[in-house]
Amino acid sequence: MPCFKKQDKILCAQEFLRVKKDGVRAGNKNLLLLFLKTDFTRLGLIVSKKVGNAVVRNRIKRVLREHFR
Repeated sequence: MPCFKKQDKILCAQEFLRVKKDGVRAGNKNLLLLFLKTDFTRLGLIVSKKVGNAVVRNRIKRVLREHFR
């Protein structure tokens, strides 16, 4: 199984803030998507602590990351 490469991730707080500020919002009560049109595709995931415990949050991130790949 190929791994999720570092260049495919949004890691810096500044990058997250840029997407939050300039991005388009979509979603429902359970999921909020923020996306920003760029030349290449990258993914950044944040799951609120309101969602389960760490095990549940990490599982959600793994599933979403796999769908993105």
